[in-house]
Amino acid sequence: MNCKGRNQCFSLLVIGFLVQAKAFTSIQCFSLLVIGFLVQAKAFTSIQTANKHRSSPLWNKNDGLDDFWRKFPSWSDDKPSDTLTTDNTSGLLQTIEVVTAPVQEILDEYSSGWVLSYADLRPDTSATTPGRIFLATNLAYLLAGLVLQFQGANELGLATDLCAAFSFQYHYQQLEVTNTVRAALLLDYVFAAFAMGLATFYLVTSVAVTSLFTMNVAVAVGLAVVSLGCLGLSWKYEYGQPYMFFHGLWHLASAGAGYAIGDLHNSVM
Repeated sequence: MNCKGRNQCFSLLVIGFLVQAKAFTSIQCFSLLVIGFLVQAKAFTSIQTANKHRSSPLWNKNDGLDDFWRKFPSWSDDKPSDTLTTDNTSGLLQTIEVVTAPVQEILDEYSSGWVLSYADLRPDTSATTPGRIFLATNLAYLLAGLVLQFQGANELGLATDLCAAFSFQYHYQQLEVTNTVRAALLLDYVFAAFAMGLATFYLVTSVAVTSLFTMNVAVAVGLAVVSLGCLGLSWKYEYGQPYMFFHGLWHLASAGAGYAIGDLHNSVM
């Protein structure tokens, strides 16, 4: 990474710390903590993008990471097209792409394109087996959100269901390589940050009236830590099937964490 890239990386770290510091000054700004963490984590993992194959612990001189994934049966049987498509997006997303263009430019300028960067999943698409399995992991959000609403945690349940919708939309656009994928990613960031901020608020208020050292709290925090670890790995290996594997685990673990936090909140409030 060149000097300019390193400076921009450290700028992202500083921005993340400032956002988190702002969050601590107001009890209503928990989502800022999440946004600050995401910016910092993105800055750290972006350092690894210069040579993704060599950074992999699974790499050896005879067999790359991509070949490792393609050893699994039926995963490489599909023969999808890798042609860039730009005409299969909705008019609403295209409008959002135009409206959010200034925001995207600002984020690109201050992060050298890192914040809105996304994994190239070709040759897989939404029609291949890996692509379908990856998209299906978003059902975990939908199920967790519906159960939470049924149990009475309406706000967190609704936020989780919105995550399911916008995460599915983003990853579908990502798999289809459309010209609105960055707008879909930006929307995914917004609703994910909102849901994570709300879950953090639920967790903190629940712990305040119970004890930090309980099994329910341990499960919720443990799943949250595992999910963030999977998210970090999906940023480190930000390409193809390795990304789909780790990011799919992020979907599953974070949905589990959201449900565990909502269930904890219902049990003590």
